[in-house]
Amino acid sequence: MAVHYKLEVYVPINAPADKFYDVFKIRPHHLPNISTQRLQNCQLHGGGIWDTHGHGSIKTWTYSIGGKTETFKERVEFDDATKTVTLIGLEGNVLKEFKH
Repeated sequence: MAVHYKLEVYVPINAPADKFYDVFKIRPHHLPNISTQRLQNCQLHGGGIWDTHGHGSIKTWTYSIGGKTETFKERVEFDDATKTVTLIGLEGNVLKEFKH
């Protein structure tokens, strides 16, 4: 049986919402260049062509936290009307941290 949890996080970002949403939806592979201390890589699964990235895409992020390199595999959903991004965790270290 699958266990579902919901975690909402509000992160202050020094950029207009439209610009950040655009980068996250269309060019997420640029985020490691923006946040070099935390993000190392973003790999798109299922073809690897960033032009086809969008609602339902699956990606694996490589990031650093507390001096450790970890990964997070996600499926992403976008709501263009509200500029909302929903990340659905599939695999990774963060799922172990929040497991009950």
